[in-house]
Amino acid sequence: MNKLTQKMISIVPHDLKRDMYAFLKPNSFSFYQNLRTSDRPSHTLKPFDKTKSIFVHIPKAAGISLSTSLYGKVTGSHLPISKYQLIYSKAEFESYFKFTLTRNPWDRVFSAFNFLKKGGRNAEDADWAQKYLSEFTLFEDFLDSWVNEKTIWSYIHFYPQHYFILVPGKSKSPLDFIGKVETIEQDYSFIASKIEGAGSLEHLNASVEGKSKDYRNIYLPRHIDLISKIYKRDIDLFSYTFEGIKK
Repeated sequence: MNKLTQKMISIVPHDLKRDMYAFLKPNSFSFYQNLRTSDRPSHTLKPFDKTKSIFVHIPKAAGISLSTSLYGKVTGSHLPISKYQLIYSKAEFESYFKFTLTRNPWDRVFSAFNFLKKGGRNAEDADWAQKYLSEFTLFEDFLDSWVNEKTIWSYIHFYPQHYFILVPGKSKSPLDFIGKVETIEQDYSFIASKIEGAGSLEHLNASVEGKSKDYRNIYLPRHIDLISKIYKRDIDLFSYTFEGIKK
């Protein structure tokens, strides 16, 4: 989608855009509307309407822990905020508390690699990893041979984080709160204060690699530069440095 198309779409009123989506893609629209009343064990949107909130789950950014702690189940899948604008009316979207957590890009890529190498969370993850990651034993070989500005868009776990929180054609996110995995304890306290019925924070789906290895001890200088270039917008937008968070 070029910038002119993005700008044209961005000026279409919210509810008109939603009506167009319902007309042009009725099956998709109906699918998401059904999720709003579904009692399925995961990826339901029902808790969002119940609590008047929307959690944008960025892959490999503690989303399972956050969602389960807040809602009692995994919610919403990895949908960008632009998709939620099509699911909810303007009145609903603007009144709901919209939030997410981001993660240091160097840490997130390392985590995604190890997560997928271990088979991921479902058959789709396992199939993708077998096809694209089976040749790589070492993380540094994966960075040298696979990671570039094009390939990161081939699987959702490597998508830049700004994709999930920005609307095409807009420079400012419509989210009300953007927290960080690195400050999850204090950020969770704030988020939970906005969500009726939220429980205490549980730490789920943490990889063994994530617990035993610090990404800062893994990267070579050329790989630090590689990630800084490919994920520059995320790094600037969320104030990250290789060492952590920009002061």
